[in-house]
Amino acid sequence: MNNPWKFLKDEIASEVKKITKADVFSDIEEPTMPDYGDLSLPCFNMSKKFQASPTEISEDLAGRLKIKYITKIKAIGPYVNFYVDWNAFGNDILKAITKTYGKNNIGKNKKVMVEFSAVNTNKPLHIGHARNCAIGDSLANIMKKVGYKVTKANYPGDIGLHIAKTIYAYKYWFNGKKPTGKTDHFVGELYTLFEEKMVENPELEEKAREILRKWENGDKEIINIWKKINKWAIDGQEKTYKRLGIKFDNVMYESQFTETGKDFIPKLLAKGFAFKGETGEIVADTEKFGIPNFIILRSDGTSLYQTKELAVIESKFKKYKLDQSINVVGREQELYFQQVYKLLELLGSKTAGKSHHLAYGLVMLPEGKMSGRKGKVVFIDELLDDVKESIYKVIKNKFPKKKAEDIAEKVAIGAIKYALLKLSPDRNIMFNKEEIIRYEGDTGPYLQYTYARANSILNKEKIKGKIDASLLTDPREITLLKILAKYPLVLEKSARDMKPNYLANYLYMLTENFNNFYQNVPVLKAESELVKARLKLVESVKTVIESGLNLLGIPVLEKM
Repeated sequence: MNNPWKFLKDEIASEVKKITKADVFSDIEEPTMPDYGDLSLPCFNMSKKFQASPTEISEDLAGRLKIKYITKIKAIGPYVNFYVDWNAFGNDILKAITKTYGKNNIGKNKKVMVEFSAVNTNKPLHIGHARNCAIGDSLANIMKKVGYKVTKANYPGDIGLHIAKTIYAYKYWFNGKKPTGKTDHFVGELYTLFEEKMVENPELEEKAREILRKWENGDKEIINIWKKINKWAIDGQEKTYKRLGIKFDNVMYESQFTETGKDFIPKLLAKGFAFKGETGEIVADTEKFGIPNFIILRSDGTSLYQTKELAVIESKFKKYKLDQSINVVGREQELYFQQVYKLLELLGSKTAGKSHHLAYGLVMLPEGKMSGRKGKVVFIDELLDDVKESIYKVIKNKFPKKKAEDIAEKVAIGAIKYALLKLSPDRNIMFNKEEIIRYEGDTGPYLQYTYARANSILNKEKIKGKIDASLLTDPREITLLKILAKYPLVLEKSARDMKPNYLANYLYMLTENFNNFYQNVPVLKAESELVKARLKLVESVKTVIESGLNLLGIPVLEKM
C-alpha cells in the first residue's frame, strides 16, 4: 500500500460503483469539519441520474455500504461521511512507510525535460536565480519520484547584446586584467560598469552591437575574448551550483543555436508568418492571432534570444524524444513564450503544445525590485555567506569548529531554499533574512531541526519486535497517521500542478504536528508495547521528512 489515502478513496469508489454503477472517485473529498469524518461523498452528481434528491441518495448509500477500514458511515444531508478505523489502518500505513514511500508510476513512460536556471554568462547568480533553481530542481526531483523520466537541463545565455557589452568592457577598459576573486563576480563587474557608463554615453550601445556583429561574423579577437570571459563566468557559476547541490543532466548554450535558429527565418517568410520591416528587420506576424508582433531577426542580421529558442525547442525534443518540456522562467517572460510557442504552432512543429512555461514571481528586497544593470542585487554567494555566519554564531559553542561550519552551511542552504519554495511559484516573495533563519515557525531550519529531533529520539532506544499501531489512540497520534497517509497524494499533486510549494507546506504541517505530539505525548516513558508503537510513528515521520527534504534539495542533518 504505497498510497494509503488513495487506497481508501479507491475502496469507497469501488463499493459505491457496485451499488450505483457511477464513477465517484473524483467526487470524494475531505470534510472541512472533523465531526464529519475523514472522507466525504457529495451525492449531487448522482441526483439527476437516479431522479432522487441528494439527501435521499446519501441516506440510502449510508445504510448499504460496507468498506474495509471504515468504522462508521453516516449520512449528513446530501453527503455520505466516512470515518476511518485508524487503529486498524495505522498498522498498514506504518508498514508502507519505507525509503520508497510515495514512489508511483503516474509518469510512467513519459519523458520530461525541466529546463531551469539559464543564467546569462555575464553575472553571478542572485537570489532570483536561486528561486529559479530551487523551483526547477525540486520539481524535477518530485516528478522523478512519481515515475517520470526526467532530464534536468540548463540553457545559459552565453551570447547576445548583454554578453557583447561585457566583451567591450573587457577589451577597452579591463584588457589584460584577471579575476582576483570568484570569477563570475569579476565578469558581473564588467557588465555593471558598461551599463553605468552607457547612462552617460548612450552611443556605447551601438559599440556593443558592433561587437555582436563581429562575433557572429567570426572575428577571431572578439571570439577569443568571449571564450575567456565565458569560461570565467561559467566556472564561477558552477561553483555556486555545486554549493547549492544543483546538478544538470544537460547544458545547452545559446551560442550553439545561432545559425540553426536563423534557419527558421526563410520558412516563416515563405509561409507568410513573418515580414521584413521598414529598416530591414524580420518581424514575426502574430498580431492577427492576438499576440503582439515581435522582431525575430535584427536589421543587421544578428539573432535574438527568440531566434535561437525555436531551434533549442526542436533540438531537445528530437534528441531526448520528449513528451513534455517545462521552462522555469520569470513571469515577466510570459509574452515571450506565447510568441515562441505560437510560431512553432504556425510552422506545424511536432513540438507544438508540448512546452509549458512555469512562470514564477519576483524576489523583492525591502528597498524594491532587484536590477542587475544597476548593480542592485543580492548575490546568492554573498547571501549564503551572510546567513551561514549568522547561524554559525548561534551554534559555534555546541560543536567542534569544522562540524559547526558544516552545519551552518547546510542550515543556511535549507533556510534560503525553503523560503524560496514555500510560496506558490507565481507569487512574489519579499525576502527577509532575519525571518528565514528562525528555528521556529515556517522555516527551513525548523524542518531540519525537527528531523534532527526525531533522529535523537530514535538514537536513545531501538525498535524491537512486532508493532501494534492500534495502541496509538491519542488524537495527536491519529493526526500524524492521517498526515503521513497523505504524503503520496501531495507528491502527485505537486507534480501535476508543477508546484513544489505543496510539498514544502505539507512538510511544515507534518513537522508542526510532530512537535505538538513530542511536547505532549511521552514517547519513551510509557508501557513497553506503546513505546514501540510510538517509536515506529517517530521513525515514520523521520522517513517522510527526510524524503521530502531530499526532494526539495534541502540538506538533512542528523544533529543540530
